[in-house]
Amino acid sequence: MEDAEGGCDVKDHPILFSAPMVRALIGRDKTVTRRLSKRWLRVKAGDRLWVRETWALVFTDGPGWHRVYRADGELNRLTLCDGKWRPGIFMPRWASRIALEATEDAREEDLWSLGSEEALREGVEVFKRGNLYYLPGNGGMGVSEPRTAFSLLWDSLRTKPGERWEENPVVVRLAFQVTEVRNG
Repeated sequence: MEDAEGGCDVKDHPILFSAPMVRALIGRDKTVTRRLSKRWLRVKAGDRLWVRETWALVFTDGPGWHRVYRADGELNRLTLCDGKWRPGIFMPRWASRIALEATEDAREEDLWSLGSEEALREGVEVFKRGNLYYLPGNGGMGVSEPRTAFSLLWDSLRTKPGERWEENPVVVRLAFQVTEVRNG
């Protein structure tokens, strides 16, 4: 399929996000992400990304079943169909509720090149009391700089040598806009 200007095909790419980052996507607070794999360099402006996240099938009072997502919190009165959550890495396209569109071509950069504005675009939020920043799901620990908050987020998701903040790995920066958030 050609784009409007007769250029290259628009491609679909699955992309995995943690529950706190899914909530930042839904709130439209997250518009960039950084990944370690060079395979993300294939993403071009206009490509579509569909979000993979932890999910389950549930029965409801009405007919049939529907999807629920761990990022949304507790299930309350709902019953899991088979009693288990499904890892996002195995989420099929039909179960995805969030669609993104790449707004720029992916590019490589050193992790430390991230500044405060970019940290905010990564989903770091302004703490409600005072001038502190925090990451969703980190227990409300506030820090004075968005970049510091992002470094804590990065290290909470990366444990392998060569991937940690203090090692300043080369990353692939993806910029996007949220184009769709559906209910289960």
